[in-house]
Amino acid sequence: MKEVIRMHYGSHLYGTNTPDSDQDYKGVFIPSLDEMILGRIPREIKEVTKGKREDRKNTSEDVDIGMYSLQHFLKLACDGDTVALDMLHAPRDKWILNNYTIADGSGSPVIWNYLHSNRSSFYTKDMKSYMGYLKKQACKYGIKGSRVKSLENAIDFLDGVVIKDQTLRRWWELLPTDEHSIKIPVESSPDSKLRYYEVCNRKFSETMRVGQALPILRKLMAEYGQRAHMARDNEGVDWKAISHAMRAAYQLKHIYLDGDFTYPLPETNHILSVKLGERQWSDVEDWLEELVEEVKVLAANSNLLQKVDRRRWDRWLVETVRKYGLGMGPFSSLMSQV
Repeated sequence: MKEVIRMHYGSHLYGTNTPDSDQDYKGVFIPSLDEMILGRIPREIKEVTKGKREDRKNTSEDVDIGMYSLQHFLKLACDGDTVALDMLHAPRDKWILNNYTIADGSGSPVIWNYLHSNRSSFYTKDMKSYMGYLKKQACKYGIKGSRVKSLENAIDFLDGVVIKDQTLRRWWELLPTDEHSIKIPVESSPDSKLRYYEVCNRKFSETMRVGQALPILRKLMAEYGQRAHMARDNEGVDWKAISHAMRAAYQLKHIYLDGDFTYPLPETNHILSVKLGERQWSDVEDWLEELVEEVKVLAANSNLLQKVDRRRWDRWLVETVRKYGLGMGPFSSLMSQV
């Protein structure tokens, strides 16, 4: 296997690192010829420091390395995945080159140079992964009255269905909809096979029984009540997760307004203050809500394509693997070159 690129990732890339931040690295590699012929191409190979355990938080001494196969990385980029887009925007001073890097005569990472220079071709009007992440985080802690009302409407309606073994499909036309309750058609559904009823960012397949959906909605309502109380007191808010959501929102805003973005973002200091919990939740909630709504409007009015031209990238992948994918080497040695 050969290495396409390796880079600093996480807070050290975003400019939001603190003295306690661990070291994160991401990268891309071309699998061995054997793996490609046998159809055993790994999506990702990870390595973490030996002292790291799942029962404790990372420290500045911990190191995480995640390497994506070129095939999987391209899929992520075409899907608008936040990790892939972050990597494509890593400035050159965050790149790490070694003896395994596929480079031209001047030592420059030739494959990654092409991807990095053409990152705008992965921008679309409908960057689902980004928007999905934003809505999930905003909905997780944003306890607006309209969301609670949406839950109440959905619960009241399903509670009134006498035969709880009936599926949502049976009542599809009558399911209540509003700002936070929508019906997702087949062509826009996660698997493009079934319709989904989404309430406060929680999706329910049309084949789900009423009796299965009700307990989930009631549990979500109970969690909202607890989160609302804790958020008012600035407690129980995952400030790091919220800062990631704000960063992603600003990234999208710059893409739609400026056509690109670079790290560190102009809003980095603001994002860092949120990460450190230096703001009141009532202010942050409003900022995030307004930011998400602004991004939605910008996306709708954007002149970008609706979808990525996957055929173009399929052709590029075939040619690139043909040219560079014949070399092999032990991946363990790649993982140790930090």
